[in-house]
Amino acid sequence: MRWERDVRIQDIRNHPPELLRGLETLLLRGASLTPDPRHPGFFEVQDDTQVYYVHIMPNSGKVLLLAAWAQTELAACCGS
Repeated sequence: MRWERDVRIQDIRNHPPELLRGLETLLLRGASLTPDPRHPGFFEVQDDTQVYYVHIMPNSGKVLLLAAWAQTELAACCGS
């Protein structure tokens, strides 16, 4: 998914500004969104180092940043 103009990200958990910039950059570049099969409208977005868990508001397109974790945490947890 690619946003053609400004991405409106709302951070509801006070993540560091660099994480918000990283997510914004990914979305503007056309990052792949992996849908959460149990929660419609919720997605994981990832790059080489970071995973973001977001909800995209269907009517406005606003992105709610719910959680973020380092890619290495995922590998350590799940053996990937």
